[in-house]
Amino acid sequence: MKRFVLPALVAVAAVVLAIGYWPKEPTDDSAWTDPDTTYSPGPRGTKAFYLLLQQLGQPVARLRRPSYWQLEKGAVLWNLSSSPLGAVERRWALEFVRRGGTLIAGEDPLWKLMGEAGLGDPDFEQRKSQPVSMDGLQLQVERYGVVAGGLAPPDHIYLASAEGLPAVAAWNVGLGRIVFLGIRDVARDDQIGKGDNGLFFAHLAYDGGARQVFDEFGTGFGDQGIASLFAGAPYRWGLAQLAVALLLLLWAGGARRWPVALTEQVRRRQTSDHVAAVARLWARAGDAGLALEALLRAAADRARGRLGLASGEDAFPAWVAAVRPELGGRARLAWDRARELARQKQPPMAGVRAAAEELARLEREALAW
Repeated sequence: MKRFVLPALVAVAAVVLAIGYWPKEPTDDSAWTDPDTTYSPGPRGTKAFYLLLQQLGQPVARLRRPSYWQLEKGAVLWNLSSSPLGAVERRWALEFVRRGGTLIAGEDPLWKLMGEAGLGDPDFEQRKSQPVSMDGLQLQVERYGVVAGGLAPPDHIYLASAEGLPAVAAWNVGLGRIVFLGIRDVARDDQIGKGDNGLFFAHLAYDGGARQVFDEFGTGFGDQGIASLFAGAPYRWGLAQLAVALLLLLWAGGARRWPVALTEQVRRRQTSDHVAAVARLWARAGDAGLALEALLRAAADRARGRLGLASGEDAFPAWVAAVRPELGGRARLAWDRARELARQKQPPMAGVRAAAEELARLEREALAW
């Protein structure tokens, strides 16, 4: 029973760790100061925008894992964070867009994604003047970003600077769209209610699709699982060292208590094993010419040994003619026919069998003399 104590302790520790650090649903109080998350009702959060779409009858959801490939065709994915996407996340996001989804994001998530989508390398700049809405809405914006160059012309512009640079614009990619949101900060709770800001974002949501999904992975509210939470713990190295120590104790205890297991004796391969393995290989290849080629090489090797020759591909008919001159012509004909079959791609099985039998018959007759 002693040998089960350490494994049990390790299992109990893993369960306690899992229960203690399993991701929990954020509350208004815990997320108040966090920026750009729909869980925060604070001035830097985006919960008001989330509730606005919900009250307008739009289906809304939160995505807490970077599982963009699982989003349905036609969904709108809002990434309001200032965190760039990783290489794998960008690949999944592009797959979602090309299938017909809409990705709406600011400069940081779209910086490398635009180039990987074939749109170019964007040159983002900041502006402080009031932007111009293409729908005639009056927005109140403190500062915003524009695409100053580096990209193909957008397929649709929603908002532009005074000089016409796109501040909110869409590019078609595959069956979907990538929307640059230069006014990402306007979606925050302290700005969404100013002027026509909320109305502009509502129009943008309706124009994108029916279901609105907010990416919470980049805002720090992702359901990352035990491994990610462990990696982010401030005392993770201490826990890692404790786990290694437990594993060493488990290994040391088990080595003393478990019975010695004898290894299986290595058995020398028999000739029949080799023949069977080669036969299976030839059968899987489906080419009877492989077997015939091997038979020809073996027959030539035996003939060279009997004649005392170092080389010579035609040693077999030469040996038969030397031993039984009356069989020389027949041996030459059978040898040439067999070599011709071996050169063919997938020769007929019946022809190969007949050629092999004739060569074997000639060898027996020559040896019986």
